[in-house]
Amino acid sequence: KAHQQFTFPWPGGMSMSFLELQLYTMRHVQEHAAQLSLFLGQHTIPDEALDWVPRAKDEPGS
Repeated sequence: KAHQQFTFPWPGGMSMSFLELQLYTMRHVQEHAAQLSLFLGQHTIPDEALDWVPRAKDEPGS
């Protein structure tokens, strides 16, 4: 299915493989998540309230 071609339905819509579409969609969602995180940070939302944002954990014993 990764090689199956997908064409956007609007006029002039570009054609890409299903795999490219998945990567494009993931990147698009990542960009909007970053914009939301930036907006919340600029409006002094504390980090503790952003439990949906994954964070690296400290090494035990450090």
